Amino acid sequence: LGILPWWVTVVIMGREIGVTLLRFWVLRFGVIPASRGGKLKTLVQTFAIGLFVLPLPEVPVVDLVRWALMALALVLTVVTGVDYVVRAFRLRHAALHG
Repeated sequence: LGILPWWVTVVIMGREIGVTLLRFWVLRFGVIPASRGGKLKTLVQTFAIGLFVLPLPEVPVVDLVRWALMALALVLTVVTGVDYVVRAFRLRHAALHG
């Protein structure tokens, strides 16, 4: 829609695709369950995206809230993505080295 900078979409989609591929990579060693942080990330992303696509009035407070939520969603996206990488490597290491 041209509402968000392109890199926001790249970060979010990259994390989602990356975590999915990571889960497949370690599937033979065990399952990485969804974390609370990941669930919070999904909730915040949903609200943030909703605020961007809903036909809300163009007032400063709405703009501030939508960008603040998107910033929080991006932080949670990156932090939980790193957490999944760490958890995957730990799971794989534990399975291989007992």
